[in-house]
Amino acid sequence: MYAVVRTGGKQYRVSKGEKLKVVKGASVKAKVLRHGLADKVVTFKMRRRKNSKRTRGHRQGYTEIEVTGIAGA
Repeated sequence: MYAVVRTGGKQYRVSKGEKLKVVKGASVKAKVLRHGLADKVVTFKMRRRKNSKRTRGHRQGYTEIEVTGIAGA
């Protein structure tokens, strides 16, 4: 038996015992394993000959869950 979980604009097919990293808002019968941050993504923009530079970093938060069962089936 499996379920389809939609999170972050994507759909994932999961079954009992699988692990999945998701952002908040997912609705599935599961156990939360841990919260964490993904790897840092660095963005660098530069306009040549204009003395204009910008560096930004971002780490996306996630929740790792383990599917314990599929309700309603």
